[in-house]
Amino acid sequence: MGIKIRKWIQRVEEDLSRGSVVFKKIAVGAVVENPYAGVDADSLDEIIEPSLSLSGSFVDRLLSLLGDSHPVSYGKAAVVGSSGEFEHGKAFLTTRFVDPIRAALGNAKSWVPSTCLRSSVGSNVDVPTGAIHDLFGLEENQTISLNFGDSPNADEVIVVFVIVCK
Repeated sequence: MGIKIRKWIQRVEEDLSRGSVVFKKIAVGAVVENPYAGVDADSLDEIIEPSLSLSGSFVDRLLSLLGDSHPVSYGKAAVVGSSGEFEHGKAFLTTRFVDPIRAALGNAKSWVPSTCLRSSVGSNVDVPTGAIHDLFGLEENQTISLNFGDSPNADEVIVVFVIVCK
């Protein structure tokens, strides 16, 4: 069984507040059906296993928005609708999902900061980022605030990946 996507969300902004250094912030989100919404399950395999194919779609979208920009930091998040559990969101963000994105960004080795929350339609999420190749690279560590309007419905999860470029 694959992951059912209701919609994709993409956002690009350029932060010009640091003078000659321009930070390009890219966010890609997928609003997906939560197969475990309202269900007590012992395994989250229906999320974890197909998250690899979801990752491939994220890679395609992220690279198209990246263009020739140089990625310096990244982060991930999940926003779980009210009929789901926190663990459902985290199941979308495992290494099975993240490793193909890391590979596409030049074999990034640093861990990917993340956040996960349960929320209702129209909530905000602050996605932390960390340096792609230097865990302690402070200049690149930023937070990207996002809102997804009509999402997540009670039986959905929003899966998000962000990249900051210089």
